[in-house]
Amino acid sequence: MTDKKRADFDAIDTNHDGFITAKEFREALQTPSGQISEANANAFVKLADKNGDDKISFEEYDAITR
Repeated sequence: MTDKKRADFDAIDTNHDGFITAKEFREALQTPSGQISEANANAFVKLADKNGDDKISFEEYDAITR
């Protein structure tokens, strides 16, 4: 499962810096039928971000997607 999670994380981390920002998360969830709001993307990052750096590391992503 970790390989799948890593692949999913890497797909969202579009600038490949090892972190997911609210912007990257929001862009990843855009679909033809709609998109996540900026407020909801920020709320998700805040929920997942355990060290307070306003971005999600792989370890934080792994923990919240269990």
